[in-house]
Amino acid sequence: MSNLDVRLNCLPVFDNHYGRPERWTGLRVDGLVAEPRTFSATELEAVADARLTDDFRCEEGWRVDNQRWEGVSLAELLQVVRSLPTARYAEVSAAGYSVAVPLFAAHEPDSEGPTPAHTLLANRLNGEVLPEAHGGPCRLVIAGAACYASVKWVDHIRLMAERPEETAQQIAAQRDNQSTQS
Repeated sequence: MSNLDVRLNCLPVFDNHYGRPERWTGLRVDGLVAEPRTFSATELEAVADARLTDDFRCEEGWRVDNQRWEGVSLAELLQVVRSLPTARYAEVSAAGYSVAVPLFAAHEPDSEGPTPAHTLLANRLNGEVLPEAHGGPCRLVIAGAACYASVKWVDHIRLMAERPEETAQQIAAQRDNQSTQS
């Protein structure tokens, strides 16, 4: 598939997704924060009051329209842990699968990319608890971002001064190459 003409009614489930944990033990937020903390699913649910509706588009050529995500915004979570002024990026990861979210984009007009306010740690999808198969209990959702940036089973957010190395795009490209060679 090379175009976005294929519309699906719901998100597909992939068995070979990188970063799937044996057991999700919480979301650790550390690095350049005043109060490092590990959040349980229940604690995330308690602070979750953000909503984001977006079409979910995959580079493989399919999309699912109007997905309604609910959870906690990255901006809100960073207030809870009190991010330090020197923090410029959030490395959001599950196992070795990671993306970098710039924390400064909202304040610098020439910068590109997602902002913490448009970045959600989702625990609900379309009014239902986010199933484990779709990344529950904690999935990164960034408005308008490539689907590989939607990290499932997020278990670590590390705030950093320098842009971290991202593995998500490279791993997704390798997976796409393997599936086209099969």
